[in-house]
Amino acid sequence: MRDIGVTVKNFDLKTLLDLRIISRLVKYIRKNKIDIVQTAVFPADVYGRISASLAKVPIIISTMHRVEDHKQESIYRMLFFVDTLTMALTTKIIAVSEAVKNYLISFHKVRPEKISVIYNGLDTYQYQYQCNIDISRFKRTLDVKPDIPTVAFIGRIVKVKGLKYLFRAAASILERGEIVQFLIVGNGPLKDHFIQQSQLLGIERHVSFLGFREDIPHILAVIDVLVLPSLREGLPLTILEAMRAGKPIIATNVGGIPEAIIDAETGILVPPRDSKRLGDAICYLLQNPLKSKQMGEKGKRRARRYFDVERMVKEYERLYTICTETT
Repeated sequence: MRDIGVTVKNFDLKTLLDLRIISRLVKYIRKNKIDIVQTAVFPADVYGRISASLAKVPIIISTMHRVEDHKQESIYRMLFFVDTLTMALTTKIIAVSEAVKNYLISFHKVRPEKISVIYNGLDTYQYQYQCNIDISRFKRTLDVKPDIPTVAFIGRIVKVKGLKYLFRAAASILERGEIVQFLIVGNGPLKDHFIQQSQLLGIERHVSFLGFREDIPHILAVIDVLVLPSLREGLPLTILEAMRAGKPIIATNVGGIPEAIIDAETGILVPPRDSKRLGDAICYLLQNPLKSKQMGEKGKRRARRYFDVERMVKEYERLYTICTETT
């Protein structure tokens, strides 16, 4: 961002409850005469809303990405309560999907008229440029076998992503005699656990853990199917990226995922926690390459139409203008 002339100030949050941040933010906002404060992701949402309110900023906007599970431990319930209280300070809340909007209305009791839905967008031109690679050569760098169908999971390795159901599905698929390789792209606290699980299930030779990668467009270029078996989602960028890359997607029918993926047209939706349906869907796409290609192409067109960064930017600009004119 600095390279394109944007001022970037890091306030260096030391701990989750570093209340000194509030006074520093208030001072910075007043000194620079900020007109709009836009926040995204906890705890920045809470600190940003409180600081902007104390500094008497006329417009406070938060972008919400998540749909939470409220049957969690007490610390998360406390954070949920604080988040809800500070939402009252906002001028507008942007939800990245209708599912997130419904969640905000049902659980945070936000008034519907206070919420605007703006879908995430991808820079399609940059994405197309990044995908211009020698696929065979890149596969060799990943130690991916060139003639074996490749299924990938891309995301944080945490419980909510439902990886254990993918691993069970993978074991079942391989037991049927199918020849498939699985790529697990990403890091997280459960990475070592799933490495052990792959060994316990006897599928470790077919599963590669690639860790955190910054070349996701390249990864998508070499795979056949993306799988996202999440238990909850707002609107995951991973599936939008896969759509833009023209890849068929198998994902759970949760949160905002059905707003992006049209079942049986741009991908396949399965119930969460259903390893059998997940495995059947993977086998179906791998055994029907023409259908998979058609799904991928339809997904690419849908991504261009509904999930383009230019469309997203215009909608943000429109919202900022409306808020400015009415404040």
